[in-house]
Amino acid sequence: VTNECGNDGYEDLLYTCQVSATDRDLALNWMATEDEVLQYNLIDAPDGMVIDSTTGVIAWTPVDSQSNKSHHIKVAVSDVIGATVYSEFDIFVNSVNDPLIYTTTCPNTATEDNLYECKLEISDEENDPIEFVLSNKPDGMSIDKDGKILWTAVDSQYGSNLITVNASDGANNVKYEFNIDVTKVDDSPKFISLCSGVAIEDIEYECILEGYDEESHITFKLENGPEGLSINENNVIKWKPTD
Repeated sequence: VTNECGNDGYEDLLYTCQVSATDRDLALNWMATEDEVLQYNLIDAPDGMVIDSTTGVIAWTPVDSQSNKSHHIKVAVSDVIGATVYSEFDIFVNSVNDPLIYTTTCPNTATEDNLYECKLEISDEENDPIEFVLSNKPDGMSIDKDGKILWTAVDSQYGSNLITVNASDGANNVKYEFNIDVTKVDDSPKFISLCSGVAIEDIEYECILEGYDEESHITFKLENGPEGLSINENNVIKWKPTD
């Protein structure tokens, strides 16, 4: 019995080899029958390995848990009258750094002034440390070492925003791209100037009103005030208190 089996295999790659045997009874036509056939069987083999019982061809695709270790293989070759011989050899399975796979996706919508959160998950058979990098992002967005994205969009980021995340285990890189569509919020206007609360009789009181609104132009309207107080087109309050 002979084998053409190499001693190296690789995780996730098909390993094949041939075990061959010669039966002298058949070769010399002595004590041989027409239907006599050699049978090949695996006596000792790792999970997943198979052998063709008539050709002796071995096939096996090692998985991650079988890598970085040696596996002993023992093949029995028998004829119809029970004579058996054995072939034994070892295969060392070399590990392969498997590709990274994203197992989560992020929401594609966000609202202005509201916190957006997304936790990215990565599948890595080797359980190597993963580094996350935002290679394309809107201002203010961040990602931590665990793949958690945080962002509070502002008014100027209304609309579609492209995000690109790169994850690496030091050997493999994988990119994830997605868009976040930001919905605008109509923010309340804000005063950015304050008027003095003190006025003097017979002296004109003035105060320039200033305000800010992210979405639109601000107009001022007097809803309550003493007689004679007014706001003009330049947003100036005027009033001359009397006795």
